[in-house]
Amino acid sequence: MSKQPIWLKEFANRACACLHALEEMPPIGCHVAVEEATWEVSLFVSSTEIVGGRHDGERLACLFVVDLAALFQLFDMVESASWQPHPFNEQDELRNHVSVEGYVEGHHVGLRILADLPDRFAPGRYLNLHDQNFLDTWLT
Repeated sequence: MSKQPIWLKEFANRACACLHALEEMPPIGCHVAVEEATWEVSLFVSSTEIVGGRHDGERLACLFVVDLAALFQLFDMVESASWQPHPFNEQDELRNHVSVEGYVEGHHVGLRILADLPDRFAPGRYLNLHDQNFLDTWLT
């Protein structure tokens, strides 16, 4: 894919600021695609994988909330907003998510904020129980 435009990076960063963790926020992933004339942006908060101890290899989801009012204000015009509480089927990688579609600086944008990290992505954070520290592996 070609280099992402600056307005899109700024939009994604502002959307990330609408996510508020109930603990320390792990890295946030962003997947961008252009489908016809729509920029599709999917945000997902990393899980944390435990290293060491009896729970070695377990992954913990981050508890976070989305400020929907602030999210809607990122758009010049909101066309639709929805919440998908359950996956449609086993192939539905998005699973539970909030979706907002509208226009940002004249561009049609579909934003999705996923409740869980898609299976194909490795965790962006590891908790080393032996050293008692976090290691973030995704770039920020």
